[in-house]
Parts: sequence; structure tokens; C-alpha cells
Amino acid sequence: MFSRSAYYFIALSTATVLMQSATMAAPPRKPSLGAFKRMIDHSPFTVKPDKTVATQLSPLERDWALASVTPHGDGFFVTLMNKKDRTNRIRFLKGFSAGEYELLEVQQDFSDRMNTKVKIRKGIQTAWISYDNKLLQTKPKPKLSSVRTSPTPKNSAPPGVTSSSSGSNVVVPRRTRRVVPAAK
Repeated sequence: MFSRSAYYFIALSTATVLMQSATMAAPPRKPSLGAFKRMIDHSPFTVKPDKTVATQLSPLERDWALASVTPHGDGFFVTLMNKKDRTNRIRFLKGFSAGEYELLEVQQDFSDRMNTKVKIRKGIQTAWISYDNKLLQTKPKPKLSSVRTSPTPKNSAPPGVTSSSSGSNVVVPRRTRRVVPAAK
């Protein structure tokens, strides 16, 4: 019924259609790193990352420390101190504005005051601020010696003797007290 050339034609057209469908398939995808995770983690050529995760402080936590927290009426009186410039302070008191800063919450620990912390907001930044041990330590007083020594001048002369610019000592006579007899 069919000639041999028809069989060749059908076989060739089928092969061509299959080849074209293979070339029109989706492009290859980049393999995910998850497929190679085990190989990367256990490779002798890979440098292992540190297990400790460095925590980044928000700018508020980095710049401010808690200076004082005092209960005041139905709220708290809170003072924050700048870590770089200790004279720069922010005070929160109910009914008064603290500029662009806002006091959100106070967690006061009466058993250990160092665990007290306050939550503040500046714009979209929010942070918990607590006491900083470095800022709360007082400086030790300098040791004073028990015997005070007064500085002595280089060319000290005995009383009544002054030194001149030429280097020779000039003796100044002492004043004598005259006693006048009382009139009778």
C-alpha cells in the first residue's frame, strides 16, 4: 500500500518534529544553592562561618543610655544621656514635649535597677534603652599625700635679705619700734 519512500518520509518527519520540540523546550534553569548546601557545608575547602552572630545596635541604642527613671505621679520621669556628649540629655515628663523623641514604655525592675529599660521612638526608629555600666562608673578620686609640701622659690633668702638681679644679696635693716614716753 505505501511505498518505501512513504515510510522514510513518515519516519523522517516524526524525527524532525521530535527534534524541534526538544529545541523549543524551556531554557535551562540555574540550580538552587539548596541543592549544593550539604556539599558546601562539608567541603574541606570551604571556610566555616563563625557561629556567633553579631548583633547590630540601632542608632538610638548606639547613641543613648538611660541616666535615670523615677516614678512621678501616674507616669515616670525619665532621663536619657548621650554616650558621646554626656551633657546632652533628653528628659521625658508627662505633659511636656521631648522634641522628636517619644517615650513608649517603661519596664522598671525594682529588685535590680540595672535591668530597667525604656522603649523610645524617634521617627520610624524604635529601641529599648537601658543603663550603660561604662557611663555609670564614677572616676576614682586622686590620692592626696598626708604631708603638704609648699613649693619653695629657687633663690630663697632668709627674712630681711633680698636678692638683687646681679645675684648679690642685699641686707635690708629691720625696723625698730620707737617707744614714746607718755606725757604726765
